[in-house]
Amino acid sequence: MRKVVLWGAVAGIVTALGGVAVAMQGCASASCDDTETCAPDGSADGQVAPDSSTHQEGGKDAGDGGTSDSAADAADATSSCTPDAAPAAKGCITDTSGVFVATVAEGGSDTTGTGTMAHPYATVSNALEELGTATAIYVCGGAYTDQITVSAAVSLYGGLTCAHHVWAYSGKEASVPVVTGTSPSFTLEVSASSAAVLVEDMAFEAPDASTSSPGESSIAVFVSASTDVTFERVRMTAGAGSTGAMGSAGDNWANASAPVGASATGAVGGVAQTCPCGSTAGAAGSATATGGSPGLDGGPAIDGGTGGGDGLGGVYNATKGECASGDNGATAPEKRGGLGEDGGGTLSSSGWGGGAGATGVPGGEGQGGGGGSGGKSGTITSGGGSAGGCGGCGGGPGRGGGAGGSSFALVSVASNVTLNACTLTAGTGGTGGTGGTGQAGQPGGFSGSASSPGCPGGTGGTGGQAGGGGGGAGGYSVALAYTGTEPTQNGNTTLTPGTGGLAGPAGSGGSPAPTPGSPGIAAATLGF
Repeated sequence: MRKVVLWGAVAGIVTALGGVAVAMQGCASASCDDTETCAPDGSADGQVAPDSSTHQEGGKDAGDGGTSDSAADAADATSSCTPDAAPAAKGCITDTSGVFVATVAEGGSDTTGTGTMAHPYATVSNALEELGTATAIYVCGGAYTDQITVSAAVSLYGGLTCAHHVWAYSGKEASVPVVTGTSPSFTLEVSASSAAVLVEDMAFEAPDASTSSPGESSIAVFVSASTDVTFERVRMTAGAGSTGAMGSAGDNWANASAPVGASATGAVGGVAQTCPCGSTAGAAGSATATGGSPGLDGGPAIDGGTGGGDGLGGVYNATKGECASGDNGATAPEKRGGLGEDGGGTLSSSGWGGGAGATGVPGGEGQGGGGGSGGKSGTITSGGGSAGGCGGCGGGPGRGGGAGGSSFALVSVASNVTLNACTLTAGTGGTGGTGGTGQAGQPGGFSGSASSPGCPGGTGGTGGQAGGGGGGAGGYSVALAYTGTEPTQNGNTTLTPGTGGLAGPAGSGGSPAPTPGSPGIAAATLGF
């Protein structure tokens, strides 16, 4: 059996840490027997001494007067704590109480740690994976970077000091673990169904959303489909949402103009072209022994068209012996721009989904040009008219701008949550995205070449201007957002919203013009 040899009259060393008296047993001026060396904290082989494995707030102070026996101090400490209670309620803190987490500076390691007070893990997420049958995790004060997902019954206890592996409850600001997540995710996510989850004396911070991820939100704590979740003295802080995605510009055509009409071949008029966007180019007339045949009309007929054209085919005048050119096609009218987003977004079990402004209306195709009529040719070797040009494609619509990312300190979706003396602070909502530009209509194609005395066809009408996209809404800034049951607030819980995001500007193009989005909402509490 390993023994610790004590020298001198003092049988115990009393170490005071953070106002907590901890009795520790260790070596004095001689080494342990069996040639084993004591660790600096007084334990053999670097382990916490048996008498120092139980600590709680308000332990026996060595300054009470006189010389105190370390074993007696430890006994007093053990007898004054409450098994299975929270550290803030003078619960016992022992290696059998649960799993322990400390910063790397305090010896925490996810590689070599075992989850004990002397060899803690470095992250809560790793402690959850290694929890086994334990139901409590003790987290020493300090700064952590982590993404924590809780899906079973557990108690997370902060407010602890752990210098030299001596764990004690402090509850002071310096002893509160501050866990910062990484974008894009929740710093703490709870989806524990009916299992009880308790979090005390901790802080969770979500960073600003990444500027390279348009419309990304910042959410510190997300609770979903959980019926028994309690936060005691917990601070939740969200960062800023990012700017919403810009709506894409319309893109429905690439060539400078629509296809030209077919040319005449001697006495034979040009045939109708196949137009890519649905317009019809009028076929041309041919020469005949008695004169020439008329050209056919272009299409489609356009209600509200402009440009003075009607796409009618040319008609040969037998009395005068004259052919007639086909008429130009009409230009399609402008289309409506999209409406800006009005406070869009959906809160669900998968998180927050921002909406977007409306897409503009696509432009219509221009009317095809009419075909030219054929002309009389004495030898019937020429005189064919040319076909009309195709109507231009309508412009592609501008897409709506995306909603700005939101900032939520706590989101509760279909859950029962209790907040006791908590502090929830939201950041700034992201600016809504700008709507996309509506594309102008494509110019119509020219007619082909006629064979004299045949006549040319008409030019196709220009495609219609498409509407631009509406602007995206500004992101929300809400300290507490929920669906279903509103979380219960006790003990002077404070909720502080930030500023809602700016409205996204409208795109351009179309009539009526597109409109901007709405400004983001800022609220302490908001139900969806």
